[in-house]
Amino acid sequence: EEVTSLMVGGGSSASEIYHSRNLGDVVLKLENFTGPGFENINLEIRKGEVIGITGLLGAGASEMMQSVFGALNHYSGNVYVKGKLLRGNNIHEAMSNKVAMIASNRKENSIIPDFSILDNNAISSHMLTMNHMIIRKKNEIRKYNEMKDTLGIKANDYNDLIVSLSGGNQQKVIIARWLSTEADI
Repeated sequence: EEVTSLMVGGGSSASEIYHSRNLGDVVLKLENFTGPGFENINLEIRKGEVIGITGLLGAGASEMMQSVFGALNHYSGNVYVKGKLLRGNNIHEAMSNKVAMIASNRKENSIIPDFSILDNNAISSHMLTMNHMIIRKKNEIRKYNEMKDTLGIKANDYNDLIVSLSGGNQQKVIIARWLSTEADI
């Protein structure tokens, strides 16, 4: 509390902000999870719980989350989503189980600079429905407009390139991308 007060001024305490609530079932469980930069992680996260995993660059926090998502291979251990064992290091499997990942470096790992705002927003949804041959642009536009209003994305036209947006608005489009997939982890 003292450090917070020195940083932001005035008095502030966790008791003023935190309100206890009932947590749901375990939605993500890591069991002896080992990969590049992390070892034997055992973790359970319940529905309604918000956690933060942090460390210095290269300490393994980012690598662990990328491995949960299937973007990096893990060496051993298990990942369970809502009690279901994920079988492999597979992004599509994670996405199909409503797991999303917002990368720490949007320029390198999230935005596709040559794509429009709309296409950047819709690409994850396309990955989930890639067995369907028809892309319904009207639905893409409707979903984008809903997310634009919800997240306050400041953009002129959804056909503009995503790089025409400020960094913060690019990040909002990436968040909208995952919300559009109905991911809940």
